[in-house]
Amino acid sequence: MTIRSTPVGVPAYNTRLLGNLSVPDHPTALAVIAYTSTSARGAPPEQFLVAALREYQLAILRLDLLTSDEVTLHSIGRRSRHDVGVLGKRLVAAMEWVSAQAQFDGLPRAFIGTGMGAAATLVAAADQAEMTQAIVSIDGWTDHAIGSLESVNVPTLLIVGQKNAEIVMMNESAFQRLRPLKRLERIGGVAEVLTNHDALDKAARLTADWFQRFLRLDAPGPQ
Repeated sequence: MTIRSTPVGVPAYNTRLLGNLSVPDHPTALAVIAYTSTSARGAPPEQFLVAALREYQLAILRLDLLTSDEVTLHSIGRRSRHDVGVLGKRLVAAMEWVSAQAQFDGLPRAFIGTGMGAAATLVAAADQAEMTQAIVSIDGWTDHAIGSLESVNVPTLLIVGQKNAEIVMMNESAFQRLRPLKRLERIGGVAEVLTNHDALDKAARLTADWFQRFLRLDAPGPQ
């Protein structure tokens, strides 16, 4: 399978965001991975997710919801604490931009979010339910989306590390507020899914299973 990977600049609400668009020869669905980088760009966890999901023929836009200036301000101690509503609007605009490309016309769409990016996906889905058919949150800071959870009407999978009591608690609370269809997966033995290779692999498989169910993807054939 051939994958074309291209750096992109994405017009998103009130700014322009950096991302990377990976497209197989015959994409079966479109997913946007949303995260907020507070260190180096090109974060390995999101890259690993892209690699693990390639066999399912997904077109994937990996998108940092913060600009370079915003990341710099955060890293030098001037905390760039964005209203999650703004990040949600950026994500909606980014999905509209990538969906408008002819090669993705008619494809089912999904959001994957990590950390604050997961909160943004929930806010975006609450605001624009028709925009996506599935959501996956990994180590999500779901408490930042507390006001939007009951308005999310999209199948949502929450994945957390069992040993991180704070993240588990906030995701259990979010799970209670979300409408069906929903699922909460606790991966044992780790505090942070995004920093453990085995946990990330399991998260990728759970994500693929969720997408197969709600995006109606075919199982991958022999490679």
